[in-house]
Amino acid sequence: MIDREMTWYYLRISYFPQFMAGVMRIEWPERFQILKELYDNDPEDIPWEIRSEDPMADMMRWVGSKGESAYFKFFVKGTKVNKDGSFKLHPNISKCLGVFGIGTDERL
Repeated sequence: MIDREMTWYYLRISYFPQFMAGVMRIEWPERFQILKELYDNDPEDIPWEIRSEDPMADMMRWVGSKGESAYFKFFVKGTKVNKDGSFKLHPNISKCLGVFGIGTDERL
């Protein structure tokens, strides 16, 4: 039986690296919109834009200081893993995986 923990492990090693590579190829104005939508997908957190006067610069600084862990936070906010191990990705995550999906050399 697949459970949430195994699914998160699978997502972390298979989907996340390609998401991160894909999103990092996007210029910051579009990247900001993609990441902001992922961040704002979590109803338990305040929207990103409320955090500062210049939300894109704020995000750039935060991602610059946190690196991979910052991108993983956005990935988590855009991923729903059910108790049975099934999962659903936000469309912005799918967009960053590329045309051919995971496991391709498109991310290189």
